[in-house]
Amino acid sequence: MKTKTCSLVFRLALLAAILASCAPKPAAPLQTPTPAPTTTWVVQPSLAYDTLGFFNALSGDPTYLSFYQKEYDQFYPQFNPEAQKALANLAAAKDEYHFVLSATLQLIYSVKDPQTLDDLIAMAHDPAPLQEPFLQSGIVPQKDILESWWPLVIALSPDIEKVLVALKNAGFEDYWQEKVSPAEQTLAEQLQKDLFQYNVIEAVENTTGKSLSGAGPITVYVSYFNTPHGARITGTRFIMETRSPNVPLFVRTAVHELLHQPYDVNSQEFWDAIDTLQLDEYLMQRFEGQTSSMGYKDWEGYVGESCTDGLEQVVSEKLGVAQPLSARFGQDEDENMHVLAPAIYVLVKQEGFPQNGETFSQFIVRMVKEEKLAPGKMEALSNQFKAMQSAK
Repeated sequence: MKTKTCSLVFRLALLAAILASCAPKPAAPLQTPTPAPTTTWVVQPSLAYDTLGFFNALSGDPTYLSFYQKEYDQFYPQFNPEAQKALANLAAAKDEYHFVLSATLQLIYSVKDPQTLDDLIAMAHDPAPLQEPFLQSGIVPQKDILESWWPLVIALSPDIEKVLVALKNAGFEDYWQEKVSPAEQTLAEQLQKDLFQYNVIEAVENTTGKSLSGAGPITVYVSYFNTPHGARITGTRFIMETRSPNVPLFVRTAVHELLHQPYDVNSQEFWDAIDTLQLDEYLMQRFEGQTSSMGYKDWEGYVGESCTDGLEQVVSEKLGVAQPLSARFGQDEDENMHVLAPAIYVLVKQEGFPQNGETFSQFIVRMVKEEKLAPGKMEALSNQFKAMQSAK
C-alpha cells in the first residue's frame, strides 16, 4: 500500500513543475544530431502560461521572489485587499499540501489551451469543463484526480479568479505584450531553427515502449516567468524558462517532460512492485530527508521524478546532449534525494533495456521480481552508479 502523507492532495504536482530537474545545469559539448523525421517542433511565447508562471512570485514564495522582485513590486501593490487575501490563501494551500502553485495551474489549465487572460478567468470562474479532459490526459492517476486534485481545484478556483482579475485590471496583458513578448519571440525563432534536427519522440518511444504517435508536434512555450524550472503540461507540450536558453538544455527538458511518466500511472502491478522499495532503509532516509516544497515529498511524486530522471540521462546520452554522468544525482541535485534514479540508470545499462518489446513498466516489475531492484539492494546500486561515474 502506498504511503499516505499530508501531500496526498497534490501528490503529483511535480509533473507540472518537475522542477529542479528542469533548472539550468551544465551542458555537455553539443554533438551533431541526426535529422528528426518523426519530431516536429513548435516554439512560441504564451501570455497565458507566463501569467500562471507569475503566481509563484505573487504568492510571496522567496524562491521565486529572488527572480521577480521587480515585477512583484510593480503589480502586487496595485491589487485590492481581496486579491491580496486570495494570494495569501493560495500560498497557505501550497505550503500545506506541498504543491508548486504555478506549475500545477499550468498543467490543469492546459487541457483547454488558454491564450488570453480572459480565457484563464473564464476557466477559474467555471472549472468544471476542465475535469474530463484532465482525467483523460494520462498524466495523473484518475483516482487521484477525483479524490485529491479536484476537490482542491474547486476550493481554490475563486481565489485564482480574483488574482487573475487583479492582474488584468493592473494592465498585465499590455505589460507582457510590450516588455516580455518581444524577447521571447526572438528566442523562439532561434530555437525553432536549432531544435528541428533532434528526434526526441522516437528516442522516448524506443526507451519507454509508450507510443507518442498521433500526439502532434512538440510544443515548447518559452516563458520568462518560469525561472528556475520548466513545467510539463498536457500533450507533447512543455514550458521552458528563458534565462539559460541553450539548445542541449532545451532538448533535455523536452526529453524529461515527454518521459513523464514513463510508466502506466494506473497500473496496480507497477505500484505493487515499486512500493516494496519503501522497505529499503537507505532509500527512505534520503526520501524522508527532503525539506523543500519542490513537489517530491510524497512517494508517488518521488517515484515519478526518479524514474524520469534516470531515463532522461539514458535518452539524452543517445541524443548527444546529456550532462556528464559525473554531474548527475549528487548533493546539488534535488536536495540529494536521488537513490532510485541512479539505481534505474544502473539496471537499464546492465540489462540492456529496452529490448524484446518490453515496456518500462514491465521492466520495473521484472527487476523487482528478480530482486535486482529490491529492499536492501539500493545502497549497493548507488555504489555501482558511483563506480560508473568514476569510470567515465
